[in-house]
Amino acid sequence: MSLDCDYLSPETAENLLKQCSSIGRMLNSMITKSSSFCKPKSKN
Repeated sequence: MSLDCDYLSPETAENLLKQCSSIGRMLNSMITKSSSFCKPKSKN
């Protein structure tokens, strides 16, 4: 939308889309592997 309205240049829009895609991959990986770094709370 911002590209269509000329708020962003095509280069900037492409860069932002690449960054969003990269963040999405990282979040997906964290969700998929959450058991490896999310430990249950210890009972005191």
